[in-house]
Amino acid sequence: MDISGSDLRAEVLASLNVWPFIVTIEVEYRLPPWLLFAVGSRETNLTNEVGDGGHGYGVWQLDNRSHNIPADFPVSIQALYAARMLADELLRTAGDIQAAAAIYNSGQPDDAYTTGHDYGADVVARRNWCEANLTYPSTGGLDEMLSDPAFAVRLLYRLCLRREADEAGFALYVGQLSSGAMTLDAVMADLQDSPEGQAVIAAERKALALS
Repeated sequence: MDISGSDLRAEVLASLNVWPFIVTIEVEYRLPPWLLFAVGSRETNLTNEVGDGGHGYGVWQLDNRSHNIPADFPVSIQALYAARMLADELLRTAGDIQAAAAIYNSGQPDDAYTTGHDYGADVVARRNWCEANLTYPSTGGLDEMLSDPAFAVRLLYRLCLRREADEAGFALYVGQLSSGAMTLDAVMADLQDSPEGQAVIAAERKALALS
């Protein structure tokens, strides 16, 4: 692990204090506990910054050459982007965390192609350290924000379609959520399954494969 246990503990506890919703997002995407923290620690020591020569955005260094980075890009949305990518990569690798992390970094499941040639193994080591030495907290933060239909719809548009909600779609989904006719999962599935949503997914997978 390319970090001391004390430094990793400090990073994770500080991020939990500022961004408690990361836990909620891990749970929502059924990620292994601490995976988002481990990847964020490897990428930026869990700090919100622009790196990689101006191409890597946020805690998880989402690349503007592979993703449409919105002008308003708070950590809550960054975490959703990263979680969706990692969930997809875990499916592709049958749950192999090291291979999924390697794909996140390089587009290839082999650490030989990753930054430092140890990215996947280092992420696994950081996650395992957290699991062995820290208590996984209860979910919080994002749950309360997502209870506001307007916030939830704007967030899901940015996540699924990489753009702001249009007036008609915004009104439709806010109304459906408010009335209970649709759940958040149903709205997300609707957006992801739309032709525009499928085009976004295909473009990002192609960009990742070419990176």
